[in-house]
Amino acid sequence: MSMLSVERDDHPIGKRMNAKWEDMVIGTLVIGGIILVFLWYMEIPRSTAQISLRYTETTSSQQGNLRSEFIDPTRIPDPSPIRITERHRQDVRVLPNIVFILADDLGWRDVGYNGGGNGAYVTPHVDALAAEGVVFTASYQHPNCAPSRASIVTGLYPPRHHLYTPGGVSTGQREHMRVITPTSASQQHRNSTTGDRLRVDTDAFESHDNWISPSLVSFAEAVPAAYVTARFGKWQLGSDNQGFMYNSGSGSIPEKFAHHKNFYGDVDVANRLTATSINFIYGFQDTPFLLFLAHWDVHMPTRCLPERREFYVDRLTALVHRTCNATHSETHATPAACTPSNRSLAWQVSAEYGGQIMAFDDSVGNVVRALERLHLRNRTLVVVSSDNGGSAQRTSSAPLQMGKGSLREGGIRVPTVFSWPGVLAQGHRIHIPISGVDYFPTFIDFASHGMHNKQPAAPNTAVDGISLSTLLTGTLTARPQEHVDATSQTATHPLTQRALFWHFPHYLVGQECAVSVPLFGTSTRLWRAVPSSAIRLGWYKLILNFESNTSALFDLEHDPGETTDLAHTPRFAAAKTDLEARLWTWLATTQAPIPWQLNHQFRNCTSSGDGPVAMDGKDQLVDDSGAPCAVHVSECHPLERHAV
Repeated sequence: MSMLSVERDDHPIGKRMNAKWEDMVIGTLVIGGIILVFLWYMEIPRSTAQISLRYTETTSSQQGNLRSEFIDPTRIPDPSPIRITERHRQDVRVLPNIVFILADDLGWRDVGYNGGGNGAYVTPHVDALAAEGVVFTASYQHPNCAPSRASIVTGLYPPRHHLYTPGGVSTGQREHMRVITPTSASQQHRNSTTGDRLRVDTDAFESHDNWISPSLVSFAEAVPAAYVTARFGKWQLGSDNQGFMYNSGSGSIPEKFAHHKNFYGDVDVANRLTATSINFIYGFQDTPFLLFLAHWDVHMPTRCLPERREFYVDRLTALVHRTCNATHSETHATPAACTPSNRSLAWQVSAEYGGQIMAFDDSVGNVVRALERLHLRNRTLVVVSSDNGGSAQRTSSAPLQMGKGSLREGGIRVPTVFSWPGVLAQGHRIHIPISGVDYFPTFIDFASHGMHNKQPAAPNTAVDGISLSTLLTGTLTARPQEHVDATSQTATHPLTQRALFWHFPHYLVGQECAVSVPLFGTSTRLWRAVPSSAIRLGWYKLILNFESNTSALFDLEHDPGETTDLAHTPRFAAAKTDLEARLWTWLATTQAPIPWQLNHQFRNCTSSGDGPVAMDGKDQLVDDSGAPCAVHVSECHPLERHAV
């Protein structure tokens, strides 16, 4: 029997052999399909519960870097509410995606490219963006979260959106406030439709409680109609969604919680927000999108996932011993002095705080990786920043003074990176001051070529910010003006000549480690902030204190730590006068509320003893009648280092 006859389809043996071959082919295809599905599964997003956090140090030649395995979370939102039209598909070719990732309370030096807490913390993903993009070394926000977010979204300074502080009121004892401001005892009014609270003191001024007027336009409403928009994470701007098509505070869709719910104590919230953000990107990769990812980290309470804490326990322990051994080697001290209780690191350094920083940085890396895998990176502007300075109780921004809540540099200067490969300048550091109000016009400029820069609620009022596009694309010099006097300037671009402003018409009580302003008439430091305004123009910065009607002037080029007040130095008299005039003009133009009316409940306290006044509030203070003044300043509790 020939082989040919055996292979005939109508031969019984041939049929059996063909069947076997078919089974083998089918089996091979099935196995191959399973393998392909498995490989595909390993590449696509998966559930938040399956996120694996595995961190390893790099070689000594790459010391300070941190690598994390990327495992995407998933659950793509249903795109059905958004009708993808032919216009969307046409605009995809010309409109960039915009991803804005905002940290909560991330300090200026908490990122690796700014020192990482003197080497304690590492942020490889943020650092990678900094290396390939543009870093602003003088990027500013307001000293508190809610007004910063309102200014970011609207492009307006607080006097225009009336949100000055979270909760809308001053904190502290009213008898220690020399001027009248809204407090918790103020009259409260509630919007019957939205439930948003408006706090108004009969003798003070309007101050919103974590909301802005729905009549104001957000950058989500101002971008072209082709954009699909989403905000995930911390909001603080009220019940109106301000034009964002998708929203979630917790990372869950649909959202189960009201807009005012917070997730500060949730160690999983960063992962959920990252998962939802990546799902949004996957779901709308074929249309222009704007994503505002506002993390709850690194806000108090200090907490993180165990895997992240363990990484930093090992890292900080090793860092303490390296620092200690190097110190003792120089002084010929015995190695036995290097113990876990060694204080060679700043007391604010903490393994759990490092874990929170890691949660934020890992989110940045995962989002960027998703863009790369979808081949969207080259047409996506990615921005990373923080809403205010770091908490002085939990991190150090040295040489910058103070932290969150203060108008000193540590409270308002934040790390900021813009990255867009092939479009923005690469590896640039720009020293020209920028502000949170600049995001609105910058995003609109890139998205629609400057078509919209006004707030319809006030047709004659342009947004307060200026587009940063010329800085970001490298077409403008990267140095601020050298002097306050505008007539001496050689540059003509508005960004090199404009002033930045701050207005905080409230009191903000502090803790022992986070106080900078004394009780009026004493040396007892009580407040993180008192009613004040500030201006920066060029290298000079002036802070105006409404309680005492005095100014402090600093030269930030030579004194970034604001250690020397130049207000009474004759050489700087002209600069002080010019800045004060500009500040008062701005206050009048924006109709900013000035707390000028004296508080009749204020107790004029003075020290009854000699010598320096302690920070714990236990020094002997008496009022005009000789009665003791009880000034209570909360104690400062160092963060637990976990065996470091």
